[in-house]
Amino acid sequence: MGRMRKKAPNPLIILQYKMSVNGCITGDIMKKCIVFFVLVLFANSLSAVDVKMDLQSIKEGITIREKLLNGVHVEYIQKTYGRSQINAVKGAEVFDGQSMIQLQQSTVDYVDEKIRVEIYSKDLLSGQNAYVRNAAWDGKVRTAYIKNLQKSDDKLRGTVKSSKGSSLELGCWQTALELNVFDFKNKLSNLLEILSWNIEGPESIGGYEAYKLSSTKMLYDAFSYEIWISPAHDFAPVQIICTIQLKDRDPIIQKLQNVKLEKRDNVWAIVNANIDVLNPHITNKGGTSVFQVTEYLVGQEYDDSFFTIDFPRGTWVYDSILEMGYIAGEGMWVDKGSGLEFVEWAQNPADLFGSKSGFSKKEQKTQTPVQIIDNKSKHSDLKSQVKCVQAKSKKASCFSKLKLFILGIITILALFLLSIYLINHRKGKSS
Repeated sequence: MGRMRKKAPNPLIILQYKMSVNGCITGDIMKKCIVFFVLVLFANSLSAVDVKMDLQSIKEGITIREKLLNGVHVEYIQKTYGRSQINAVKGAEVFDGQSMIQLQQSTVDYVDEKIRVEIYSKDLLSGQNAYVRNAAWDGKVRTAYIKNLQKSDDKLRGTVKSSKGSSLELGCWQTALELNVFDFKNKLSNLLEILSWNIEGPESIGGYEAYKLSSTKMLYDAFSYEIWISPAHDFAPVQIICTIQLKDRDPIIQKLQNVKLEKRDNVWAIVNANIDVLNPHITNKGGTSVFQVTEYLVGQEYDDSFFTIDFPRGTWVYDSILEMGYIAGEGMWVDKGSGLEFVEWAQNPADLFGSKSGFSKKEQKTQTPVQIIDNKSKHSDLKSQVKCVQAKSKKASCFSKLKLFILGIITILALFLLSIYLINHRKGKSS
């Protein structure tokens, strides 16, 4: 939303103001009251203009924050609890009357839209579904493999694809990591640009002074948002509520709440949070997940090769770009007319056969060498930009406090005039 235009003065209000001033001189009590209320209305109109400026400052702060949270290494534990008795697990940990049904330990590295994750997950309901998933996206190619920890003889299964895919979707925890907001497609800064917003506050959320942003229309005709931002904490989100309203159905509600912030590498980061999902359309009605960071590093440096998985020897890989399958570090089956024959090798198949992802074999070998992604040099500049926006926000806040102070003085003066009038009026009656 752009800055609000200054409206032309209302002639009726000007007339009321002039009459009220005359009323003060002539001693008309009703007209003295009009003075007071007109001034209150005027102060409130100033407040409305100031809110729009605050919204722009918050947008700027969030954009800079996303640049600050680039080159991050995060390790966290996620515990998921079920709402229904169907999900009760004997002897399992309990949170808010709910039994823990899943445990995940995750490591995430992220820089410039490149991402690598390693996730250990255990399903406590079945007790038999435990696995480790490794996946990476280098901006063009996704590599991933999964290992079932319940079966010692189970082979590693790997994939190579030209799309990011679901292996890198971290579910609702993309919201806590500030990668995307619930719908998996939009960062917070994108949402603020594509939707229009109302702003309220500040108010206290979990001990943090925050401004509430409410979307005034739905994204994809289904998603609406309420977002609380704390400018004093590097514009961190301290609560987010996403409501999904499908036609003729009860709404699905997702909440990021109970957020705890700590400074990590001089940036305020989310280190604890709960995510609640209330879905009336499934049997267990949703559940609660508790997010706890064990390590959070900001401004890390990576080389490009880090965001490509090196498959362990013996991994059964299907490469959808090359449209072929192979066993990493061992070989592949080749149709030689009389039947399939296993051919051993030690190289990456892309080195032998070229790639169908837009590069020939020769072009692949002549690409620029590995580059180190340097984030530390950018970090201090971005931090100073955040401080500038914070200072602007504080200036606006001081201006708001000044207006409140002026309004208080006006109120006191109005009451003083009223009391003088009443005293004089009573004296006149007694005489």
